[in-house]
Amino acid sequence: MKTKNYSIAAFVLILFILIASCTGCCGVFSNILRRAADFGKTVNQKDVPDGSLESGSAADSSDKNSPGENSSNEKKTNLTIPAMLKIYVDPAIPTYTANKLVSCFQKSFDDYMGANTSGTEGNNISRSTGDNLTGSSVDSGTAAGTFAGFEYVYEKSGADLIFEFVPAKENGRLKGPLYFAPVVSFYSLIEGISWADLKSFWEGSRETVKDIEGNEIPANLVLSSQTLEVLTLILGECKVKNLTVKENSEIKAAVTADVNVLSIIPFDQIEKEYKVLNIDGKSVLDKNTTYEQYPLAGGITVKTANNLVDDNFKKILDANLDSGGLSNRSEDDMVSILMTGVTALTRQVADRMDKNGVLYPAEKIRDTLLDADITHISNEVSFVEDCYAARPNTMVFCSKPEYMQLLKYIDTDVLELTGNHLNDYGSQWFDYTLDVYDKEGIAYFGGGRNLEDAQKPATFNIGGYKFAFLGANTFGPSSDWATADRAGSAPINTLDAAQQEKDMQKYEEEIKMLKSQGYNVIFTFQYLETYNYAPTGQQIKDFERMSDAGAVIVNGSQAHQPQGFEIRENGFINFGLGNLFFGQAAGLPVKQGMLAKHIFYKGKHINTVMKTIYIEDLSQPRLTEGQERADLLRAVFKGSVIN
Repeated sequence: MKTKNYSIAAFVLILFILIASCTGCCGVFSNILRRAADFGKTVNQKDVPDGSLESGSAADSSDKNSPGENSSNEKKTNLTIPAMLKIYVDPAIPTYTANKLVSCFQKSFDDYMGANTSGTEGNNISRSTGDNLTGSSVDSGTAAGTFAGFEYVYEKSGADLIFEFVPAKENGRLKGPLYFAPVVSFYSLIEGISWADLKSFWEGSRETVKDIEGNEIPANLVLSSQTLEVLTLILGECKVKNLTVKENSEIKAAVTADVNVLSIIPFDQIEKEYKVLNIDGKSVLDKNTTYEQYPLAGGITVKTANNLVDDNFKKILDANLDSGGLSNRSEDDMVSILMTGVTALTRQVADRMDKNGVLYPAEKIRDTLLDADITHISNEVSFVEDCYAARPNTMVFCSKPEYMQLLKYIDTDVLELTGNHLNDYGSQWFDYTLDVYDKEGIAYFGGGRNLEDAQKPATFNIGGYKFAFLGANTFGPSSDWATADRAGSAPINTLDAAQQEKDMQKYEEEIKMLKSQGYNVIFTFQYLETYNYAPTGQQIKDFERMSDAGAVIVNGSQAHQPQGFEIRENGFINFGLGNLFFGQAAGLPVKQGMLAKHIFYKGKHINTVMKTIYIEDLSQPRLTEGQERADLLRAVFKGSVIN
């Protein structure tokens, strides 16, 4: 309800008439009438937040003319009446960001008024970055800290302070950049789009999107109404023929039901069921992507429309906006974990390392392996001094100690030791290998110096977000399993049904405990090796048990051939990734492999990016694309458990 401050205005008017009578200055009297009228303008009480200041301190200076001076040289009295600061917030700013924006402004207003009413100048307010607020500072005739309060207005033309949403492209530095991601189903073969093609699709001149084989796929676009409104500011009017507007809560179901449905969603609504498309090769999931480089983004500009807002207020507001969490994407809250398949530095791989150099296997894939906060390697073979690592046609494996340089070259962060060849040369060499890892300061899990050590998790804290790796070997052999006094892998004893169930329950309880302590748990199995893109029925059951216990990622580390996925409400299962650094000659599937880059945001698993590889020269993986990649993805998608 709007009310007029007639009583206040009348009181101020009477007071100033008395002052004017004493000074005999008609010019001042007319100025008072104008300012009093301004002060008495309507205020929307509903829109003024509780606690806003009702009045401010007025500056009163009155210099009288010396006798005999003419009117042209007369000095006028400057009197400041508290003003109501008018704020415009662009309705295109998404609600969750607008709420944070309003909180930042209110805090800034309180900080500013508090600093000025306490007699300070507010110059001790430090700014985290440069000032992008535009407008002139208050003139010398207006005292700082004289706002009567503030109100939100619905027309930009009547505002003193304006917050607007604008496209990131060509708009310089923005507050609270908002990122949007084109997404399709995880099981789609559409993986990227050029900015030019996306704009053409949006404008209606193009109705298809290319998949990784170059096929033109007719695509339907599904958007929420608020996202459509924001994207209109970035891309212009949407003229997509096959556009469906749905409630925000309905978008995921629409996308996952059809591999040819495309949506565009805010970054903080990305979920594991989606595949996030690159735009001109740039992914919003990459930490180093900025809004200056990524076209599907926008942000907030802050402008002053007059001289009512002074420099001190701008400094305070600028600092609060920078620290207010306005953006829907912060690289500081992103963590990536790269899971890999089988590493066994022996046989053909060892032969090529001896001939071409220790680093040879990783030369074509190193950059990909480095591009994660935590890089996981499952090394199944122990280091043995003076061993013949390149021995052909053997199933008794060892690695030369100097091969450790390869693991350092790819900056291995955590080593999985569930492999079934760790004790091929005796547990003393596994102890020796653990000494090497300890010397290098590399964490490990799934194996250890004894049973207790083997069952311990490897834990990480990345920017305040906690992760725990836990793993076990169900495959055996029993000579590979750790005991109370022998080094080896952490066992799930499949030779004894009762003990197997006891071991499974132990890991379920461990997962629950770690989860209760705030960890995201990644559980890995060294499972029965099968040469099929699909998991076995028992494999599905066992992997699901660890997922149900609370593991956000369950990973099969045993597979020499890639296997499918299961995306569940409570987690992500990858039944097998295939080989990484291990050579096998028996057909195409054992030369194919995958790397799973799991993305976490604010402690939640939001997406998984699958990289596909092909092992050349029985030892050197490279990334695949096009037809090669499509063939592998089709195979593992067909072998997936799709709920």
